[in-house]
Amino acid sequence: MKSRKNTLMGTVAAGIVSLGLLATAQQGHAALVGQWTFNEGSGTTALDSSGNNYNGTISNSTYTASPGDYALAFNGSNSSVNMGTGPTTAITSNKVSLMTWVNVDSTFASLTEPSIGQASVAYWGMTFYGGSVYAYFGGGGSVNLESPLSTNTWHQIAMTYDSTVGGNNSFLYIDGAQVRARNSTGFYNGLAFTVGMDDTGGGASFLGNIDEVRLYDHALSGADVLSAYNIGPVVPEPQTWALLVLGAASYLVFVRRRRV
Repeated sequence: MKSRKNTLMGTVAAGIVSLGLLATAQQGHAALVGQWTFNEGSGTTALDSSGNNYNGTISNSTYTASPGDYALAFNGSNSSVNMGTGPTTAITSNKVSLMTWVNVDSTFASLTEPSIGQASVAYWGMTFYGGSVYAYFGGGGSVNLESPLSTNTWHQIAMTYDSTVGGNNSFLYIDGAQVRARNSTGFYNGLAFTVGMDDTGGGASFLGNIDEVRLYDHALSGADVLSAYNIGPVVPEPQTWALLVLGAASYLVFVRRRRV
């Protein structure tokens, strides 16, 4: 009887630990400033799932299906998401990483560079122009890392920067692979972080779909970027009550089997 009780308690404990690990894994990574999954499916608020509450205001964008459940579709004219200055002012280390998933519309023919995600065109971010994705630091024309990007298919893109590193300190990644590297200077913060259009509203709007935007206050490693690419866009996180129901159901199944 004692061994059966111990087995039961061990199984319940293992189930609780498993649920705890699952919940922890879905909380995001350390040094994550903001994470916008765009999985709300409706409304005009893009919730920040990092726990920092840097929610964004969605303007003229619509929800569409994506590998991660939902993405935002940008119309190439006046679509944007504005997270305010909170995310950028939280980055004080002169290090940054920006990672997202994009699906560029093949009809996109902008004459200016629309934002994918940035802290003003005069500061840093990623844009798309002339069939290529650009990462820039210290202003749109100051330091660019550029690489061609095919349209009508999903790509993970990421940029990283670390001012404390000598030599190449800024990197551009596509689909988990480093494609460009160079030395950059002039990293600044303080303006609004936006997706789809610069914070002034005067630039071009992105045409296509954007999903799973993550902003970090440190430079991700190449292994970090590749790991995120292999995982893919995040599906909606189960709520706490759902995890509890799952745990209770597992326990009841175990008890019933022990009685048979």
